[in-house]
Amino acid sequence: MVAPQQIEKLETALTAARANERQAAEAAALARNQLERTSVRAPWAGSVVARLADEGSTALVQPQTIVVVLQESDELEARAAIPESQLALVHVGDAAELHVEGVAGAIRTTVAAVGDAIDPATRTYTVKMRVPNADHALKAGVFALVEILPRAKPDAIVVPRDAIRSEDGRTRVLTVRDGRATSVGVTLGIVSGDEAEILEGIAPDTPVIVGEGARELAPGMRVRVVPAPGGAS
Repeated sequence: MVAPQQIEKLETALTAARANERQAAEAAALARNQLERTSVRAPWAGSVVARLADEGSTALVQPQTIVVVLQESDELEARAAIPESQLALVHVGDAAELHVEGVAGAIRTTVAAVGDAIDPATRTYTVKMRVPNADHALKAGVFALVEILPRAKPDAIVVPRDAIRSEDGRTRVLTVRDGRATSVGVTLGIVSGDEAEILEGIAPDTPVIVGEGARELAPGMRVRVVPAPGGAS
């Protein structure tokens, strides 16, 4: 036999005990969450290149406290500043070679992105290339000599570079018409050490004057085409 008052007292104690249990569970969950937030985990594999906070420092939300700077080193990004004059010559997918001091051989890659804006101060635009670095031989921030190799054009018109003249701010070549040297304006494409691509101005198989004649002759002068050693004119 138990008195009703005793049963009510026990039920009240049970209710209070269950409330205390819930509060304890919530406190434990909060403690676990805070404990997890005390560990900063890297979102990807990399290396710490700078630590900006020490143990015991107060972490702020606004502005955010930066704890470490993480560098991903399995793949780097090469950036090159390309002159504005070469804008039409570089495209995504072009082959590229990077030459880094201390690294044997050229590092082969391709152009991954071509900047849409030109820097008004330097008149250059940025080209980006992905650089595999699984062996971590390269370090972020090193300088490299970048050589971009535009895709070959099987139908390009090419003339020796010494055939190119500059007159009145325009690029020209000399051809022979009716026995006289004739100046023709041309638009250049890719220019190498020995040759120049002609985009506009002359047709395929158009003869042009090269060598000393291209430098010394003036438009309108009479010329005579003679065979050169080897059979070429």
